[in-house]
Amino acid sequence: MKLLHGETVQVRTMGAGSEDEGGNVVIAFSDPVSVDDVLVAPGPCADITDSERPNGAKIRWTCYLPKSFTDDLRGAQVSVR
Repeated sequence: MKLLHGETVQVRTMGAGSEDEGGNVVIAFSDPVSVDDVLVAPGPCADITDSERPNGAKIRWTCYLPKSFTDDLRGAQVSVR
């Protein structure tokens, strides 16, 4: 018996990209993978405004993925609802 029922989200993991004409690395993402039973909660209300962290991410949701999902989430994009 399940106590908590999550929802399905789409996860796109970051992979090795290619280089453009200027020699800059272009980031590539995988095709979306559906992950079931993810618990989703609203994220913090404050955005990152620190100029020392130009690559800071905006967190809109906190997602609790099941242990069965073992892909690397560093730099991943997660689509909720």
